[in-house]
Amino acid sequence: MSSITKARALPLPELLLLLTALIWGGGFIFTNLAILSGLPLSLILTLRFSIPTIIMAVLFRQEMAIASRRDLLCGAGAGVILFLAFFLQTYGIKYTTPANSAFLTATNVIMVPFISWLLFRQKPARCAFPLAFTCFVGAAVLSWTPGAGMSFNLGDCLTLLCAFLFACHIAFLGAVSGITSSAAVLSVVQLGVSALLSMIAFCVIDQARCTLKAFCSGILPMLYLAILSTGLCYFLQNWAQRRVAPAKAAILLSCEGLFGSLLSVICGYDELTPTFVAGGAIILLSVILAQIDWSRFGRTRGDSSAASSIES
Repeated sequence: MSSITKARALPLPELLLLLTALIWGGGFIFTNLAILSGLPLSLILTLRFSIPTIIMAVLFRQEMAIASRRDLLCGAGAGVILFLAFFLQTYGIKYTTPANSAFLTATNVIMVPFISWLLFRQKPARCAFPLAFTCFVGAAVLSWTPGAGMSFNLGDCLTLLCAFLFACHIAFLGAVSGITSSAAVLSVVQLGVSALLSMIAFCVIDQARCTLKAFCSGILPMLYLAILSTGLCYFLQNWAQRRVAPAKAAILLSCEGLFGSLLSVICGYDELTPTFVAGGAIILLSVILAQIDWSRFGRTRGDSSAASSIES
């Protein structure tokens, strides 16, 4: 059977990236629920990062005890980028819908190959650029309203900027994955740095606005965001990105937008529209095409041509 008609089954690292995207997709809903509960935005971030930092620091205490300086520095750099991205996303979702936030965050996929190439000299495969662009087109179709086009408000602009920072985060992890010795240390340090910066923001911006009623109301969505969407997912991402190229990782993680928008429709935040179906189909097609070994197909066709010429 020709290799172009036989897509590979998802290997474990790529499957875990898709699982990460699914959990992150649910994160848009739970972030919105935490905001609606009245929790200050910087406190949401503080809890989101602090809880998994404590849990993972205990679980991986032996690896933390022997962490190298390089691991700590790389984790700190990733943590700064992660905090800035989530700070913008969390403030952005306050002024837009969960689906819009999911759509615009997914545009980071088209940015990753360029950032990896320009900053870290990691030239992606040829198919990465058209597939990344296809994912971007899918995200654009998802956010298009017939007769009204695409309208950008403050929340949309903040979310688009956060998408750029998420792209930088993916590219950064792809660049340092080969020089760091522990995915666990990288996860703990980046979450710890993000928690520290979030706590500083809370003390400076939102401390006076925190109430016990809001905290009790928002505790369940916070547990989802902290334990699953942050602790589990960033460990899975750090582990998987040591085995998956940054451009392909970005394509798989871009399904976060599709999952987030689908859950937004199910929960009643957005309506199911033709553009939603079309855009989602484009993104899914891009992910499926990313699993085909195109280089092998080229070699197979070349070998067949050579064999034919020999036989003739």
